[in-house]
Amino acid sequence: GKGSSWSPGAKAGTAKGSKAWKGGSSPSSGTAGTALSRLNDEIAQLRGAEAILDFCSERGSEFDFVNFVTALHRVAKGQDSRGLLQDPRLRTVTSRIHGALEDETVWKKPRHLSNTAWAVSKLSLRDAPLL
Repeated sequence: GKGSSWSPGAKAGTAKGSKAWKGGSSPSSGTAGTALSRLNDEIAQLRGAEAILDFCSERGSEFDFVNFVTALHRVAKGQDSRGLLQDPRLRTVTSRIHGALEDETVWKKPRHLSNTAWAVSKLSLRDAPLL
């Protein structure tokens, strides 16, 4: 992937507090953070779970942990999410989040963790690794 994206098995950054996290101390600082923030804005503008999952398939290689959490949260908020529980695109999103959660070098805010827990609950995902 690109220098600003996270992928399972890859070191996406460093622990919170380090200035080496993808261009800064937080996802919103530096050039990489700006690009990641723009991706979150694009995700937020999409309507419907299908559109969000399509976007994840097309642009997911550019995503970091926060982008995947935003996508999962937006899918869970959608009215059309129930029929997608077996969708491989949703499984990819949850798999990437799971990988980031296990990676101690990926910076995580409590809000991102709670948004993930809420989305898993709302979708009634039976995803043991995310629980």
